Amino acid sequence: MLRSSYVLPLATAASGKNRKRNRMLDSSFVAWCYYLLGAAGLFVFWWRLTRDITMAKLQRSLRAAAAALLVCPFSIGDGYADMAPAILMVAMETVFEGTDSFFRGGPTLLGSVALAIVAALLWDEYLVRRNRQDMVQAQLDRDRDELLAQSE
Repeated sequence: MLRSSYVLPLATAASGKNRKRNRMLDSSFVAWCYYLLGAAGLFVFWWRLTRDITMAKLQRSLRAAAAALLVCPFSIGDGYADMAPAILMVAMETVFEGTDSFFRGGPTLLGSVALAIVAALLWDEYLVRRNRQDMVQAQLDRDRDELLAQSE
């Protein structure tokens, strides 16, 4: 027969799991999920808006900048572990605290945008070099085949 002292710790452990699960659903995790879902929708809109740009470097740079603006996180304040989207933090602080507060989150946001643009330009350069290398290799193969055909 089980004594009640054995049942009580099991019941509190189960309720502790439920509290932890409820706390997770009420946390910033759900807010970030909703935000990222909305950001994905905005990014799809931006992708379709920039699809008619014929300059590949500009197109990729604009898309990278938009992605960095949408997903860059920033701390909500000193002593807090939670993060919020930097674009929202900068906008809210600039509106409610004045333009001087831009310098709290603005450099982080601008740095991430600059990093994304540099990464997009490096990726574009890699693609150009790879395509050029493929074209040179194809020309060498054609020349070799032509020489082999002539020698026969």
